[in-house]
Amino acid sequence: MSASSLVLTSIGKRVRLVPLVAPALLLTLAACRAHTPPITLPDGRPDPAGIAVMETVELGGLEQWILIRGKRANAPVLLRLHGGPGAADMPVTRHFNRALEEHFVVVSWDQRGAGKSNPRSFDPGTMTFQRFMDDAHELTRHLQGRFEQPRIFLMGHSWGSQLGLRLVERHPEDYAGYIGVAQSVDQERALGVAHGWLVEQAEQAGDEATLQALADLGPPPYPVHADFVRFVRLLDRYGANVDVGFGTLAWVAMTAPEYSARDLARWLRGARRGSGPMWDEPAYRGFDAFTQIPHLRVPSHFFMGGRDMNTPLSLVEEYRNGLVDAEMASIVVFEGVGHTPFLANPERFTQEVVRALLGPDAPVTGSSEADRPRSSWAALPFAFYSPETRFGGGVYGSVHRRLGPDLPSSSLEVALSATARRQYVLDLFPSLHLQGGRRVDATLQVQEYPDRFFGVGPGVRSLDEGFTTRTLAARARSQWELLPGLRVGAQGLARWDRLTQWDEGGFLEEGLLAGIQPDVRSGRWVGLGLLATQDSRNHILNPVSGQYVEVSALARPSFLGSTTSYSMLTAEVRRFQPMERGGTLAFRGALGRATGEVPPLLLPALGGREQLRGYAGGQLRDRALAVAQLEWRTPLMGRLHGALFADAGQVAPELGRLDLADAELSAGAGLRFLLGAGSPIRIDWARGRRGAGLYMTIGHPF
Repeated sequence: MSASSLVLTSIGKRVRLVPLVAPALLLTLAACRAHTPPITLPDGRPDPAGIAVMETVELGGLEQWILIRGKRANAPVLLRLHGGPGAADMPVTRHFNRALEEHFVVVSWDQRGAGKSNPRSFDPGTMTFQRFMDDAHELTRHLQGRFEQPRIFLMGHSWGSQLGLRLVERHPEDYAGYIGVAQSVDQERALGVAHGWLVEQAEQAGDEATLQALADLGPPPYPVHADFVRFVRLLDRYGANVDVGFGTLAWVAMTAPEYSARDLARWLRGARRGSGPMWDEPAYRGFDAFTQIPHLRVPSHFFMGGRDMNTPLSLVEEYRNGLVDAEMASIVVFEGVGHTPFLANPERFTQEVVRALLGPDAPVTGSSEADRPRSSWAALPFAFYSPETRFGGGVYGSVHRRLGPDLPSSSLEVALSATARRQYVLDLFPSLHLQGGRRVDATLQVQEYPDRFFGVGPGVRSLDEGFTTRTLAARARSQWELLPGLRVGAQGLARWDRLTQWDEGGFLEEGLLAGIQPDVRSGRWVGLGLLATQDSRNHILNPVSGQYVEVSALARPSFLGSTTSYSMLTAEVRRFQPMERGGTLAFRGALGRATGEVPPLLLPALGGREQLRGYAGGQLRDRALAVAQLEWRTPLMGRLHGALFADAGQVAPELGRLDLADAELSAGAGLRFLLGAGSPIRIDWARGRRGAGLYMTIGHPF
């Protein structure tokens, strides 16, 4: 559920904007259908050289899903075989191992009975070792033909390593190289090694609970599949199995665009089933590479966790040393890591994969000298137009630098502008991305700004007074990453306003800037608050996929020195859905609520160049605000894009009094010209119920 729908639920039946909000929520839900983000250029445009598709392939009479992603569509193909059976990793490996797309066309496959390939009508009786083998080889042949590559690379994890080792043994002509991650070589012996290790660890720790559980299970083998599952969970207690907590994996899967809510249910259903249907099959549980695969004819590499007791390193070392052609195999050890090196240490995992398959001297993106953090800068004049400012212009400058090879770019942006109405604004925007997922950003604004005041309340007001304010405002936010893409933190602000000009005898002459007493022409506000954001957009300035959610609470109490005491709660969701025939469907929904002694000029407002275009800036303002925006952006020619959009919004004294009968609507069209990796030049024309507006500025409206 989005942040805005959560707020709406909390205020119950009092909200009368259901006919307005419901379509917006339906659009959001529609945008949540499964898709994979495009490979993009630095400016956010889809890269024509890349490939990013999800599709079905019929394998063994069953439609099965594959995800294909690569920065270059002609790069070597790498087919991944997930573990389990049933443990589909499509929704999580792109998050952890996205860097592989720089070097390969990576194919993630949801095997039969797993993830997206696990419909309710699925027959678990078809889960046999031979059927999986045939499916994998059919998929190999499909990829060879599609990408015109006679040999592809193969990677198998855990159960997938049983398939992978058998495939390269039976069909060496089809594979250029093989990586076995947590390579399985002898199921029965592995259980014996793991059992002895776990008993020793529990005894050293004085862990009577684990020792009793082991005694209840008895020594392996475990002919009952449920007993095997219980044993593996005991290994988890000692870090000898999966390296990333279920909560993190679940969050990554839930926020992965490749999986819909229905896909997540299929994923969990397949994971719970696991290898149960195959447990009594000798080809699976009796897998023994020592006797069944004594030699290899394809270069093979075994990536092993030093703490992995699901597939113990000692057995893989024994197997490799006993191979007839031991020089065909190598072992890469991830010390202190359990059963999932690709999750525990993604950066090193990528480096080792590239070196193993493409050669020890192959450059690895993110580790070469050319990819080390460095600065870039830009400076340019700009011009803009809106009904509120008329023509204006200024100078914009920015400096960007990544503070680490795997971090987003930190930046410092500054803009100085002036308009024909003698409005002067200086903006400063620093933003830092630090290690550990921490983000610190701030805004500083100094302005002298003649403007118009239209009154307070829903509907287009007839009041129209001129005024000028001088403002110094600063805001800082610091956030920490709790889960991938989810940040929480604190924020603070300080703001000084002074009313320097006003229409004599008008509404503002009563001193309503401060909101409490006549003849008060200035005020200051100091605030503290909390915020939470979730961000999965593929690009910050020019997104074509993903979503952004923000919930913010900010209080300006009098004991901090504020002229008046008031607070503000806002919730916002933005969603970007790539369209099948090109372009992006973008949606934004937002709610705002102010309480306390709110100065009228600082009330939540609609109108202007960002939301409810076609209405003058601040033409609608009150204590509560709701807005929904829908925009279709599509490429026209090169960097020139077009847009069609519609906005709907309203204000009211309370959220419960927002009324469809008073909703204001606007619609229009525009052009966007992308400037490298920066914000686009935007020209929009919009018409509302009682007027129209032309806007020329920098940056998407959302």
